[in-house]
Amino acid sequence: MRLNKLINQLTTKLPLNLCSPIPPLLMVDSVTLSSVPEHPQKTTLYLEPLSFTIDNYCIQFSTPINVLPVLIELGIILISNNYIQKQQNPIALKAIAADFDIIIQIADNELDAPLILLDLDGQQIITATTPAYDESSTIGHFLANQDPALDPSKFYHHMYLTTQAESAIPLLLTPLAYQGNPLGYLAIVVINPLTAEQTRLLPAFARVITCASVRDKIVGNSLSQRDRLVSLLLTEPTDTTIEQQFKTQGAILPENMVLIKCEPIANQSLPTLKARLTYLMMPMFSQVLITIHHHVCLALVTINLSDYNQQLFHDQLTTIATRGKCRLIVSNFYTNPHDTISAYQFCNRAARLKNHTELVYTLQAYLLATCNLTETARTLFVHPNTLRKRMQHITYLTGLDLKDAKTCFKLAASLEISHYLQI
Repeated sequence: MRLNKLINQLTTKLPLNLCSPIPPLLMVDSVTLSSVPEHPQKTTLYLEPLSFTIDNYCIQFSTPINVLPVLIELGIILISNNYIQKQQNPIALKAIAADFDIIIQIADNELDAPLILLDLDGQQIITATTPAYDESSTIGHFLANQDPALDPSKFYHHMYLTTQAESAIPLLLTPLAYQGNPLGYLAIVVINPLTAEQTRLLPAFARVITCASVRDKIVGNSLSQRDRLVSLLLTEPTDTTIEQQFKTQGAILPENMVLIKCEPIANQSLPTLKARLTYLMMPMFSQVLITIHHHVCLALVTINLSDYNQQLFHDQLTTIATRGKCRLIVSNFYTNPHDTISAYQFCNRAARLKNHTELVYTLQAYLLATCNLTETARTLFVHPNTLRKRMQHITYLTGLDLKDAKTCFKLAASLEISHYLQI
């Protein structure tokens, strides 16, 4: 492609500073994220944060740029979908019968760069195409000591390049997700300059590698074991054994948390809801553990008290409920993992009121009146005896002691969030 045509397609997206006419004969067939070498290739565009250069012709950016999105954009312009499909098809055909190790090695050869498969936290290298970058390597030890190694909010970015704080050696990552369920990351170890072709091929190969990893249970087992952690808190006494099991699965036994009961409101199965919630919630919080326990979908969210009381948490719950097509019942904030059983019982009891709108309004008024029956009756314009009957009905349905201060605090927290979500 001629350079002038390429520049015309980029001028609406980049802060370019064209000081002189572009030589009409300059051609571009590849782009590299690197400084200009001593002997540059005449048809290669060398991309840097402040400029790009081809055959000694330099175009400056009027402001510094994030080079990776530009490299990706250049790849989209230069490299056709047909070419990507042509490169992907042989690997996809091979994946039907070949072992996972063979598939990822073929992708390594095509990309001309080492590949590693990372877990969701980015702390564990599950497999690598060369022992130089396996879990016992320098980079493996570096990642294992980060907490978390990767920013969870970036999981759903198409691709991103790690910083020095995230990885000793730069990694170009693309997310792996299967049927909406996050699995981990596929990464190029950047020991040579990145190319636009690699940014196009990596996500294409990742789709094949995802299917092969699920088929061969490369990542599936660790996920299913991780799911069990919430069930452990609901069935076993909290002791050092459970803390060790959390650590084994690359998770942290939380000290600040809420439990969320998630009920589907559309025709979706619990596994589908779980996958959708995982997809939505993973980028929002430092740690989310989602499981199906006794035919109930539960999410244990690690969150501190300050964030729990912030508007952002309410907004996140609104997004989860809306996009997840579910109803959320949120426990109060608690700090002892042993209280997860109480939080679960509370969520179940609170859920029994969902078909009794009048009782929900009565309970809300009672809690707003700081559990004062006289003030509640006055607010609702009902006779005190009528109010007492309603309160007895609520106690019968939920089994909650509405005279207990701690119980009322939990209810107030949950109903406040539920009311916000309804609005």
